[in-house]
Amino acid sequence: MRTIFNIPFIKTRVGIGDILHIKAQLDAVKSKYKKIYIFPDDEVIRLYRNNDDNYRKFLDGLFKLLFAHSPYITHPNFVARLLAVTEDPHTLRRAGVTPRVPNLAEELCDGSPNSMGSYVVVSSKVRGIKRNEYEQIKDIFFDLLKKISKNYPIVVIGERNIGSNAEYIYHGNDRIYPIYKDIISAISADRLVDMTVPELGFTSPDLTRFRQECTIQHNAKHVITIGSGGNVSIAMSVGNILGYYGNSDMEVFFTHMLENGSRDGVFLTTDIKSYFDKLASI
Repeated sequence: MRTIFNIPFIKTRVGIGDILHIKAQLDAVKSKYKKIYIFPDDEVIRLYRNNDDNYRKFLDGLFKLLFAHSPYITHPNFVARLLAVTEDPHTLRRAGVTPRVPNLAEELCDGSPNSMGSYVVVSSKVRGIKRNEYEQIKDIFFDLLKKISKNYPIVVIGERNIGSNAEYIYHGNDRIYPIYKDIISAISADRLVDMTVPELGFTSPDLTRFRQECTIQHNAKHVITIGSGGNVSIAMSVGNILGYYGNSDMEVFFTHMLENGSRDGVFLTTDIKSYFDKLASI
């Protein structure tokens, strides 16, 4: 992390998960600084997010929610832009900025709460866990989800299909893939509330809808996830997450994060048996 005269100059990676984790990391040390310049790396948007102005607009709104107060400065001058170095949660961790579990419901949630009573949310995307590992665990996973659905409606959020951008192409469909069809095949239609969108990736998220989905997750009994990625980071930031992240591309970071403390409602594990036992207890 580049710091000059005790002022950090940070360009962030532009994934939602990256930004949420960076927020949690910096909040833990922000009292050390009178100013922290922080803004999205526009070159990353150009290269990996289809140079999409709608994504820039989304990030502008997200940064205003997360970094609205001192010491953060989100609209840097020319000199600050020249001095800033691109950071992500991993580079900050290696620089000694400790990973923390994000706790951002107050900043992110907005919109009407779901009126259906108690319910469980399931994310429709898996990222970071190889598809063949998912195939090995999915039968047990969906048997447990069917049992959960007898007591709680299942609200499905996320995308039905994975869109196309350079980031997704780079990681490949063995590491980022939808499980939407598996969910709707496993759960009876009368126990399913489908709140998915056709795709994300090529299409940029809408901030109003994003905040509504955060509210839905915040009010859920549990948010069930597999893998890592932005959907998992959102769930742990606002809701009672119950997630398996073994062998994912965020395994080391999440493990360090959990070693530094957690909060009520966060259950994340690399142990598939513990994950299934927790699901069975719902």
